[in-house]
Amino acid sequence: MMKEMLILALFERPKKEKPNSILDYEKIIHEHQEEEAELLIKIAVLYYEEDNVKKSLESLKKAIKLFDDLGLDEKKADVLFIIGDIYLATDKKRAALKYYHQCMNLYSGTSSPYKGEVYDKVKELENELSVSKDILKEGGVTETPTEPVKTTNVEGIENIFTKINEIIGLLDESRVYRSYLQNEVNLENINEAYNLASDLGDEKTQGVLLLIMGDKNLYQKKTKESQDIFNKALNIFRKNNYTKGQAVSHLLIGVVAYLLDDEDNIKVNFKKAVELFRKIKDQYAESVAIELINNVSEL
Repeated sequence: MMKEMLILALFERPKKEKPNSILDYEKIIHEHQEEEAELLIKIAVLYYEEDNVKKSLESLKKAIKLFDDLGLDEKKADVLFIIGDIYLATDKKRAALKYYHQCMNLYSGTSSPYKGEVYDKVKELENELSVSKDILKEGGVTETPTEPVKTTNVEGIENIFTKINEIIGLLDESRVYRSYLQNEVNLENINEAYNLASDLGDEKTQGVLLLIMGDKNLYQKKTKESQDIFNKALNIFRKNNYTKGQAVSHLLIGVVAYLLDDEDNIKVNFKKAVELFRKIKDQYAESVAIELINNVSEL
C-alpha cells in the first residue's frame, strides 16, 4: 500500500492557465494543499525507509489533516491504511487494528480497490488478538466482562458515541436524519420528525428516530429511558421484519445493559446483534458492531 501511494504522490500535474477569478485562486489553493499532502506521504515513505517511524507517522498524520480539510475521504482512508501498515510492521497490532477500522469506515462509501484488503486485515488481526474474547466465542457472545460497569460509569461512554452514531447511520432510513446524529439536536425536533413519520405510516423511519432519541437520552445519562426507547425501536423493526434494524437495536440495548450491569441482557443482545448481521451477510456492519462491543467492554 505504501509504495502504491508513493507512486501516486509523484504524478506530475498538467500546467494550468493563468488564474483570473476568485474561484480559480481557490482551486489553486485546493490543489496546492492536495499536493502538499501527497508530498508529506512521499516524505513519510522516505522516513520509514530510514527507520525513522516517528517522523514517518508525523508526516502521515499531517497529510490526514489536509485531506480531512479538503473533504477527500478516500485519500484520507488511504493514509490511514498506510499508518495501519506501519503499526503492523512494528508489531503494534492493536494500534494497527484501530487505524484499519478507521480506514474501513471511510472506504465503506467509496469504490476503493483496497476495501477488501483492509477488511481482510481487520478480520485477521481480530482473530490473532482474540478481540472480543470476553464477549464473542464461536459465532456468538457467551461470556460477560469480568468487571461489571455500574450506571455511575456512564461518563466513560463519551468516547464511543461516535461509534454508536455510526452504527445507527448504517440504516438506510437514517440518511435523511444524519445531521441529527452529528449535531446536538433538541429532542423536540426529533419527536416532531417521529410524529410526522407516524402520520405517514413510515414505521421503519419511526424506528430509526427512536434509536436516535435513545442515543440522545443515553448521552444525557438517562440510561433507563434510553433502554425503553431502544426496546420500542426493536419491537417496531420486528413488526416490519427489518433484520438490520433489529440487529442495531439489539446492539444498543446491549450497550445499555452493560452500563446497567445487567449480565443476562448483555449476553443475549450482543450475541443476537452479531448473529443477525451475519444472517444478512453484512460483514461491514458486523465488523463495526464488534468494534463497538470491544469499546464498551473497555469502559
